[in-house]
Amino acid sequence: MKLIKKCVNDNHNLVVGRVVLIKSGPRSGRLAVIVNDSCRSPKSLITIDGPNYGVIRHKINRIRVQATEFILDIAKDIKRQDLKKTIEDYDLDTKWAESDIGKNTKLKKR
Repeated sequence: MKLIKKCVNDNHNLVVGRVVLIKSGPRSGRLAVIVNDSCRSPKSLITIDGPNYGVIRHKINRIRVQATEFILDIAKDIKRQDLKKTIEDYDLDTKWAESDIGKNTKLKKR
């Protein structure tokens, strides 16, 4: 009998397009967008990118990010320049400033 391992996310809120706030590490206090949520990773890593906020595309542990209420309609593994344009079109900076978390958190840019 062959066992099939199901892909179960610990945090179902962390999906492609979700805007997250980085909680710890050298880029803490910056916004990023989840561009890939491969659940086959042994360490529960997600790939994030934040071209407008000085965050390069890299993998990060789910524990180090906090999900926000914002979700962008993007494709998986979107190009960096397309993501930057989508963030600007969505007007994320003003929406973030008006949100409850945004009012209590100072956003770091570059």
